Amino acid sequence: MKLRIITLTIFLYTFNIQVVPQSNEDSTSLIDISQPLLEVHPRNNIKQLINSEVRAFCPVPYPSGSGNSLNQIFQQLKDGIKAVDKGPVILINKHFDNNEWDNALEKSGLTKFLCIPADNKNLTHSNLSYLKKQIISLNKVASKFSFGKNEHLSNFSSSDSILSEEELKRDLLIVKLEESAKDTIRDVYFNNWIEQNAPDKKQEIIPLLKIWKTSGKRPHFLLTTPIKLNEAIKLSGILNKMPFYRAKALNNQKPYAPVFSGNNPDFRSGGRMSFPSPPGHRIIFSPRTRGLRFSPDILIFTRESQNREVTFRGFPLSLADDRVVWFHFNEEYAPSSPDVKKLIHPADSLMVKDSERGLAFQFNGQEDYLDCGSSLDIDFNQPISISAWIKPEKTDLNRGIAGMGRSFSFKIHEGQLTFTTADIKDHRLTNARIIPNQWQQVAVVFEPRMKISLYLNGRKMGSQQASDIQASDHSIIIGSNIWGEFFDGYIDDLMIWNRALSDEEVASLAKTDDHIINQETNSSKKPQLSLIYILLISVLAGLTLFWGIRKKSKKKQPIVGDKSSVKNDTSMDSTPGGDLIKLCTFGGFKIVTPNGKDLAARFSPKEKQLFIYLLWHSLKTLEKGVSSKQLSNDLWPGMSSARAKNNRSTYVQHLRQNLEETGISILYSSDRKWQVKLPPADHMFCDLAVYLKTINAFKNNPSQETLNPLTVLLKRGPFLKDSESEIIDHCKSEVENEIIQILTSDQTISIAVKSKSLISPLLNVIRQYDPLNEAALSLEIGWLTQNGHHGRALDAYKRFNRDYRNFYGEPFQKEMANFC
Repeated sequence: MKLRIITLTIFLYTFNIQVVPQSNEDSTSLIDISQPLLEVHPRNNIKQLINSEVRAFCPVPYPSGSGNSLNQIFQQLKDGIKAVDKGPVILINKHFDNNEWDNALEKSGLTKFLCIPADNKNLTHSNLSYLKKQIISLNKVASKFSFGKNEHLSNFSSSDSILSEEELKRDLLIVKLEESAKDTIRDVYFNNWIEQNAPDKKQEIIPLLKIWKTSGKRPHFLLTTPIKLNEAIKLSGILNKMPFYRAKALNNQKPYAPVFSGNNPDFRSGGRMSFPSPPGHRIIFSPRTRGLRFSPDILIFTRESQNREVTFRGFPLSLADDRVVWFHFNEEYAPSSPDVKKLIHPADSLMVKDSERGLAFQFNGQEDYLDCGSSLDIDFNQPISISAWIKPEKTDLNRGIAGMGRSFSFKIHEGQLTFTTADIKDHRLTNARIIPNQWQQVAVVFEPRMKISLYLNGRKMGSQQASDIQASDHSIIIGSNIWGEFFDGYIDDLMIWNRALSDEEVASLAKTDDHIINQETNSSKKPQLSLIYILLISVLAGLTLFWGIRKKSKKKQPIVGDKSSVKNDTSMDSTPGGDLIKLCTFGGFKIVTPNGKDLAARFSPKEKQLFIYLLWHSLKTLEKGVSSKQLSNDLWPGMSSARAKNNRSTYVQHLRQNLEETGISILYSSDRKWQVKLPPADHMFCDLAVYLKTINAFKNNPSQETLNPLTVLLKRGPFLKDSESEIIDHCKSEVENEIIQILTSDQTISIAVKSKSLISPLLNVIRQYDPLNEAALSLEIGWLTQNGHHGRALDAYKRFNRDYRNFYGEPFQKEMANFC
């Protein structure tokens, strides 16, 4: 059965993704069911069709005179609705004039049954039982009586599988049932479910489930004719037996698309999403999209999340995120990049001053290029992006901008911007033409197995189907490629990312302001400080000095604990000795020198991952270090052992150079393990080391004396705050789970209640890691009511209920009396 996909949408109003596992047979929400959408004309017995459970109609002209046809259809609908106490009836206008449709509605008297748009903006949340005897009208343009096509209903598409980004933002999906070839689905749980629920309808139900599974859109309406109505009813009933989960992706309070899944390369969805889940099937959803980061970034659908919506919040990425290399060519005598330590420059090219770009690198077009080496960590299994400013003197023949062995060549081909995957395919667009002797910003975004997009001066020139790309151990070359196609002209601000930039991010790169290019790096071409800027710095410096003197005048409050570690067992604002180096992991990752300089700010994202990973395995795990093999597998998965070793050596060397003044050592021990060795406690304060001592002290001797230093330490802030990566997330999860488990235990709460002074700091720490923790709410309300503060207890409950509703999209179900 060939399926034509059509989308019907009702926009919902919160950047969030919300997850709802459902059992659809008993659902009463419009978005949670599948049903036939019947094409009807006046000769059909509409009253009888309503009696047979048909609730969605698409009127068609027959035999002539569309107005007469529409009046007759609406009159039959009115008679049918009067006779049958069921609803709602859904009317979709595909064939008639907009005014004609609304006039026929009003003339027929159906308007008194209408679900009025002004009163029902959140239509897909409407309860079907509430909408008995009511009609939902979707016209081509919004009106007093009808929801508008431009807002809610997409154009009917004949596409077999691809929905546009606008269609993906919409709520309800229409699938036209047509004959199709034999199809299969490769999933044992789906096949078992089909055998049990649709043994005689396998070939009809499989295409519908595949659409649902890959598009994240449930087939809400099966468009059919009266002749095939019984089949549509059967298929709808089968779909309504399938258990499922729902999700919603929003950005700036509007539906967002496209959204991809890090666990399913075939998945492409957005807006309101739905996931079929037969018994035994496990769904792990890791939402991904260009230019945005979701938090949390992964969710396993479980029974515990049933009957509620979990919100995923989206945050814009910085241009510094996942950037592998940036050549800004700012040095006067030689090209360099903070991401490349050893740069080979074979020819006598020049760093030149340009009136528009400042310093730039000039390539002579003959044996002239820059060799960046092979240590850059580019993952060709994931999307990559490349951007550069170029001013070519010649655009004839082939002129290489950047290349990497057989993996790729970003170049100019006879005046056209081109991205080539060696021995595979040239991707080029005829409208992306490069002009000689003029600065232009060029970019390419390569998404494996999906598409490749070319940009010129911040504007997307078009996209093509992406070919495969080969991983390579060879060097990245600037100004040439594997074929020796040398660039003739100037290149500036060449950058490469291990992610797909969004259209908006590429557009920002076309702006010449350096603060836009480097949002998180304190570097620019030639910053000119105005008198106002200097005065502002002076005022801030004075305030900082004044605040520092005030803080030093305050009495220090050391943590009570092991006497051997008193110097390290203090909070940040009371760390003794301004001459200590401070290695901080709680409240954000920092390595602060006695003069206040944060050395961690020098680290590239991969250097930060490597250091935290080694520190974790040196202090937290029983192994006290990590082998070279495990290090390579975890930080450079899928890479050849030779290249992983080269990367490891390069990044370790970078870290040693950056940490030289701290006394922190990165060693390869006699038992063949990589370790971080910290200086003595009188030279360095490491809060992770202090945490391990204080939490072990509390585990061994739970008491007020051991709980107090733990809460003082943890009030710094969440562990590795603002540090995001799969490797780091594992460490964060282990610490956070340990903290919540220990601090919310009955024993800990009992200690806090007895001491009373520990209740407030304990509550603050728990909320820091789990703002909606019911154990913390119970402790707070119980303590306040016992002390007669009933109003404050009620305020605490209301605040929790408000935060719960904002996060989950529904009210908190437990009454306050449960916590008193």
